[in-house]
Amino acid sequence: RHRTRTAAAVVAAALGAGILGASTTLTNSAHAAVTQEFLNLKSSRLTASSISARPGWISDAQLALTRELPGVREVCSMTSASGLVPIRKSLLSSTDYQVPVHAVDIGCAVAMNLVTIHGRDFAALDRSASTPVVLLGSAVADNLGLTTLTGNDRIYLDAAPYTVIGILSPTVDADAARSLSVFLPAPNTSLSITTWDNTEVIVDTEPAATDAVAAVLAESLQPADPADVYVLAGAIPTGLQSAVSNQITLLLIVLGGLSIIIGLFVIGNQTLQSVGLRRSEIALRRALGQPRHVVVTQVLTETILCGAAGGFIGATLGQLTAALIAISQGWPALTQIELVPLSTVGGAAIGAIAGVYPAHVASTTDPAQVLKTG
Repeated sequence: RHRTRTAAAVVAAALGAGILGASTTLTNSAHAAVTQEFLNLKSSRLTASSISARPGWISDAQLALTRELPGVREVCSMTSASGLVPIRKSLLSSTDYQVPVHAVDIGCAVAMNLVTIHGRDFAALDRSASTPVVLLGSAVADNLGLTTLTGNDRIYLDAAPYTVIGILSPTVDADAARSLSVFLPAPNTSLSITTWDNTEVIVDTEPAATDAVAAVLAESLQPADPADVYVLAGAIPTGLQSAVSNQITLLLIVLGGLSIIIGLFVIGNQTLQSVGLRRSEIALRRALGQPRHVVVTQVLTETILCGAAGGFIGATLGQLTAALIAISQGWPALTQIELVPLSTVGGAAIGAIAGVYPAHVASTTDPAQVLKTG
């Protein structure tokens, strides 16, 4: 008969179940989003080197085979000068500026996420060109005053002349230190003023394939002696990822738990008030011989139905709302349909708990006292 109070009890249960359902959906979606963000932070580049540092440990044939591995986008070899090399724009200029120098294979710019902002990248003919050529990192070019290229730009590494054919700039995912480097076409160890370190192999992979490629990279590069190959891979900060995910989960679970507690008290309070308004009716029924368990059953049935209805409505609307929020944030909408029946059962259980005290009050009503006082 008290439709407003019944509706308030259903709404309270719906809010509790809705917030819990929304929390579950948002938790799953946030977990997936956090995992994807940390996966995006992981470097997709692998670096392989020879532990014994023996010359010629990697061949063009093995590089070509590695390039064919699933998930590999680009492969190249790079040999670095063992020390910094003096660089200048003219033989008459100062030589106090020194840079790292790398002899790189074709494709290394792509593998290291460098883009050509002026000129061109290395080509096959540059390996045997009569005039030595070079690529400059963007920071080196700026320091030398080469903001653009004319086709006749020349720099000197120590006293050796090189024609600048391109300027490289690192992308967001690249190592910013590469902009401070100078690149020669490999194989090129013609610099007499320095020695060269062990050759490294740089492999750029699809982000999802990095671990799989790393597992077989040694065998691909050095099938005769894979134990001699050391592979360095970028790592995901799993500790931080787990901490962020756990904090999000804890926050949403606490929020959902508080909403359930609030719903329980609202249902109990509304039912208790309803019992108070129906004291005369209950007293009359008790005076006519109605057993206490019938009164208890009636009150508990009302609260259980309110809780079940609220659980069903709340879980459905809560997950729908959470899915829309997740989509608006660019997260995957990971709803769980099984929560609807579970929330219905859970809402019924909450309703039963909330109705225990009101049912006790109703069943212990003294008919004589109530009918006497009206």
